[in-house]
Amino acid sequence: MARPDENAPLWPVAWERKGSKGDLWGTLTSGIDRFKREVERAKESNVTLYLGIECSMTDIYKGYEHSEVLGSQIIRTLFAFKVKHGVEPVFCGGRNELKYHIVECFDALDRHYFANKNSEQVSSLGVNQAIPVTEPLGSFGSDIMPEGDA
Repeated sequence: MARPDENAPLWPVAWERKGSKGDLWGTLTSGIDRFKREVERAKESNVTLYLGIECSMTDIYKGYEHSEVLGSQIIRTLFAFKVKHGVEPVFCGGRNELKYHIVECFDALDRHYFANKNSEQVSSLGVNQAIPVTEPLGSFGSDIMPEGDA
């Protein structure tokens, strides 16, 4: 969880990008122990971990040509992490779509916080604590949006 500057809010979410099938398969097979440690750290910190996957669920079901692990096994593993640990898989058609998901996630957190500033129920993502915020993000993400969409 990084802040762009000291005045920006620190929201209780983290995004991990999986830019290819190989990256996803590696994380959920040979890299599973590291991923489990990351998930545990997020849980201990009361952080919702989003897994931004740059391909559709249908593409994952089709499998990965460099692995014997079936796509259906990868999907089941993703949803097991969702149910057991609150990891949120986000399937996207590519990097630009993932950017939109990330920006909208933080924008929604921003709007929700300021609409409920005096409430203990700060995040609709299950975080029941007040989060200190000094000012709204405003144009957060405009530097990563495709030209003309900011």
